[in-house]
Amino acid sequence: MDFYLQNGDYLASLLKALVCNEKPQPPKFDIDWEDFFFFCKHHKVCNMVYLTIKDFDVPKDVMTKFADYYYKLSVREAKQELFAQKIFRAFEREHISYLPIKGILIKHLYPVVNYRSSNDIDILIKDKDFEKAQKVLENMGFQGKLEHTDNNDYHIEYHNKSIAVEIHSALAPTKSNHYKYFCAAFDKAIKCDGSDYRYKMTDEDFYIYVLYHLYKHFIKGGVGVRYFLDMYVIEKKMTFERKYLKEQLKKIGLFEFDNSVREIYKMLFDNGEQTDRLRKLARFVYISGAHGEKTFFAMSEFSGAGTNHNNYLFNKIKYFKNAWFIGRSGMTIRYPVLKKHGWLLTFCYIHKGFSTIFRKPAAIKEQINEVKSLNKEKNSYVEHINRLAGL
Repeated sequence: MDFYLQNGDYLASLLKALVCNEKPQPPKFDIDWEDFFFFCKHHKVCNMVYLTIKDFDVPKDVMTKFADYYYKLSVREAKQELFAQKIFRAFEREHISYLPIKGILIKHLYPVVNYRSSNDIDILIKDKDFEKAQKVLENMGFQGKLEHTDNNDYHIEYHNKSIAVEIHSALAPTKSNHYKYFCAAFDKAIKCDGSDYRYKMTDEDFYIYVLYHLYKHFIKGGVGVRYFLDMYVIEKKMTFERKYLKEQLKKIGLFEFDNSVREIYKMLFDNGEQTDRLRKLARFVYISGAHGEKTFFAMSEFSGAGTNHNNYLFNKIKYFKNAWFIGRSGMTIRYPVLKKHGWLLTFCYIHKGFSTIFRKPAAIKEQINEVKSLNKEKNSYVEHINRLAGL
């Protein structure tokens, strides 16, 4: 049987057992546990899988890898939760309006919070408070990693030694077809009880945004099984005004995609209908891993997927330009001297170029090989998958 379908289906069965408090079943095929570990790691679910297989007859060295992954993530998630609350309190003190989004909220819908790991703490900030929010994070010891570029004009990353924070000025990039819909998120949000500054989305708008985030990854290189598990858990834990959902999803062109997402997670986690179309979509999910496959991402950038910019040659040139020229703000983070001496920007770009050539030749070679691996067959495959998903 196909590696991705066989291992992916088994992974889905383990995740379903965990979130539904069911007894996990050992594999019914001759599984290679080492390969399965790396497959789970590719989907960033080793911590959840460990809890379901720890009583199985798994080779000791592989089980150690699962266990290490689980305990490291458990510590990180605990730190992340503590830092999130600390950041929220700081925003309250400084009268900064904020709206937590994505994983920091989704994981609280799971039976146990640390089942669902999250790469970072994502927070939407009102425009008028954005600079204040940056200063708060900097005063807490966070350092900017990446500011606005052509591909990222709606959030800024901050890091300390173990925690990552993304503060968002919008819920979608300005070049996205969905920017106009999501740019007024605070207008539709409601204040949380007991706070004048913390906001939350309605359940319906929360669902729409999580679906959009899944869609964004789906067309930008693919998306893994964890995102569909999120949708499955959200569906089980929350109730919605279906008429409003239908109207809004049609408005933003994601109604058919939403139907496909429901079909996929019901097939994976709820014994739903299995058709040839859905199996092809499932295989794409299994191949993609947590955040997509690199060649699929490059193809989406060249085609301008999800945007109005569909000139292939222009997008291809822009893709390489953005890889090397990360913008003034991004360069300032990398070269702090530019804060006072902006005239050095050209020299800093020259230094960056030579530094990359001599210190990271493997990264350059990898990017070249990625582009070489693009071909009409792969492009046709991705286009076919998008059509099957209702896009």
